[in-house]
Amino acid sequence: MIFDTDYLIKILRNDKETMIHLKSLLEQPNELFITHVILWELYQGVYKSSRVEFNLKQTEELIQFFTIIPFTQAIAKRFGFLLNDLRKKGTPIGVMDTLIASVALERDFPLVTRNRSHFEKTGIRIID
Repeated sequence: MIFDTDYLIKILRNDKETMIHLKSLLEQPNELFITHVILWELYQGVYKSSRVEFNLKQTEELIQFFTIIPFTQAIAKRFGFLLNDLRKKGTPIGVMDTLIASVALERDFPLVTRNRSHFEKTGIRIID
């Protein structure tokens, strides 16, 4: 399963509801993944914050538990299709979320997110 940026931020903030949900997810054997896009978003948040050193340390400790899915030509192709398909339907979700959805679709992995509305129109499986 792929973990979305919003969910990881809630883990970093030790959000009680998210931690309970995470514990239930980890009771089942699952591989934990993130994408390059999620890394970009996390690091952007780190360097935007007023506590860069603290947040950088926390973020890097957290991402050790995840496998980073490499960006491939197949994912790029899926992204091009999905981005234009959503635009034609009048339901675009933004480039970064479209990239994340493209990885989930291409790898057939569910996305763990608290932003269901961002991803519902993409056809990915969502765990929230």
